[in-house]
Amino acid sequence: MHLQPGGAHFTGPVSLGKIKPYPNLYLAFAHDAPSDQTWVIVSDKPTTLQTFAQYQLRFQVENPS
Repeated sequence: MHLQPGGAHFTGPVSLGKIKPYPNLYLAFAHDAPSDQTWVIVSDKPTTLQTFAQYQLRFQVENPS
């Protein structure tokens, strides 16, 4: 999957794993244009653009500059 700068893609519920799959997971992919970083989030809750904002805040708290 190729994301345009600033683009995002979200999946519906999927299962991950081959031998003992984890069911009902949601995947979120985004490309942050200012930092040129690609983010991938796996969650047990449906994901939206707000999910990325929440994780960004969490990373700032856990890894202050």
